[in-house]
Amino acid sequence: MERIRGRKDEPGPFSRLKEWLKGLQKPVKPDSAGLKREEALFRKMEYLLAFEGLYKQKHLSMVMLTKEAGSNRSYVSSALRHRGLSFSCYIGSLRVQRLMQIVSDEKYDSADASEVAEMCGFMSERAMNYYLNSILGISFTVLRRRAMLLREGERRNQ
Repeated sequence: MERIRGRKDEPGPFSRLKEWLKGLQKPVKPDSAGLKREEALFRKMEYLLAFEGLYKQKHLSMVMLTKEAGSNRSYVSSALRHRGLSFSCYIGSLRVQRLMQIVSDEKYDSADASEVAEMCGFMSERAMNYYLNSILGISFTVLRRRAMLLREGERRNQ
């Protein structure tokens, strides 16, 4: 199915991100001790990555995360796998969430794409565009333009 640009019924990038993130969070059955351990490990990783900002480190690796979480690679991989995630996919989604926050804030309008990529923890502007395209189906330029238009429309409606 081909997308038509500019249609009003087309979901915006923010709704597509929310949909994509909902699909990543599969329910975990708490009846097994192993699954409970994985759930606890995932919550710890989520805290370290999202709330402590570990995802912002450009050179973040599975080894670094396992050390911070006090676990090993196989447990970390298993905890991610039970949610249908890979390490890179999960880190990329956290970075895209941060990117959405930055693009929504007009104080970052003057920052160029490479600066925004660095603020979010991407290795490069190209990596940022790869994850944006794979998750939202748009580039950074299009996302920024839409965010600016959205803010402009909100100001007019006030």
